[in-house]
Amino acid sequence: ALRQVDPGEIHRSLEQLAKSSESATRLVNQLLALARAENQPHAGLAFEEIELGALAVSVVQDWVQASFAHDIDLGYEPHDEAVVIAGNAMMLRELLSNLIDNALRYTPAGGSVTVRVRRDGEHALLEVEDTGPGIAPAERAHVFERFYRILGNSASGSGLGLAIVREIAGQHNAEVDIFNNPRSLSKKFPGSLFRLTFPPPASDPIDAA
Repeated sequence: ALRQVDPGEIHRSLEQLAKSSESATRLVNQLLALARAENQPHAGLAFEEIELGALAVSVVQDWVQASFAHDIDLGYEPHDEAVVIAGNAMMLRELLSNLIDNALRYTPAGGSVTVRVRRDGEHALLEVEDTGPGIAPAERAHVFERFYRILGNSASGSGLGLAIVREIAGQHNAEVDIFNNPRSLSKKFPGSLFRLTFPPPASDPIDAA
């Protein structure tokens, strides 16, 4: 930019500088998030009762402006009852932020991303559903690996977001599964459904008679 004299070239150079700076900042932040997750041993992670729906609403609100920039309809599907789990709020916010960020990056403009919290028997479920290109079954086991990128996909990203999701899910003894979006009617964009299944809350010990 300093070498340019044409205002248009200066502007383009500064735009490129801003994009590079944003990418570097994102990579550093995700490396720090992964380091935080890895350095929180299961036994030492402070858990508390968390209403998963309230946490999800708060995180979704944080991403509304980003969804506008991507021209994507981001929404939360409410549940008719409280869904309480034992967890670490900071880590769960990081997990959900990475799932939403991933969905927004891979969903084309005009699409939608839906976050929902619900119960399935005794298990609490957290789901993030999108209308993007989907993930082939053969790729699903690999997308949680660090720096893994699906061939042929040009979406920007560090390849660390889903590795962070897997690490934090493991700390909460939660299972992560990937499906096609069951509500998608498009063969070209089957979408993805990321589902986290949290274990039932631990029962209180029964006092000995």
